[in-house]
Amino acid sequence: MARPERLLIGRVAGAFGLHGELKVLIETDFPERFSQLKRVFVGGVEHEAESARLHHGIALLKLRGIDDANRALEFQKDDVEVALEDAVVLPAGRYFVYQIEGLRVETVFGEDLGVIGAVWQTGANDVYQVLSPDKKELLLPAIPQVIKSVDLDRGLIIVELLEGLR
Repeated sequence: MARPERLLIGRVAGAFGLHGELKVLIETDFPERFSQLKRVFVGGVEHEAESARLHHGIALLKLRGIDDANRALEFQKDDVEVALEDAVVLPAGRYFVYQIEGLRVETVFGEDLGVIGAVWQTGANDVYQVLSPDKKELLLPAIPQVIKSVDLDRGLIIVELLEGLR
């Protein structure tokens, strides 16, 4: 998969209050990042973040120049993104979806299983959809018992297939 220019961190659900704050549904594993925003893309357009705060499980985002509820409502359902260079630095062993999609998958015995077609975030753990050359689908839970190593430089994931995964 191609390296994206921006990463999704939320979606505008509507306006909050009368002064132009956006109510943002959080789409990131790092909601605290909202309080550190300086620049953000809303609906694909770059804006300066004036302030942001967390409030009952959502983010309230104030963009410079958006000063009333009517203007804020114009952004309803728009994606909220950050530039890739402004992304959170992930801890060791964590990856962005775009880094995983498209990687080759081999077993610990060197058997080629295909490539990662999609990553599904289920809540308990991610699930990697592996597409074999003959278009058969294999679903792998992204858990340590199955995913043995991820080598971004080589574009390769090594897996151990537990009983019942084929």
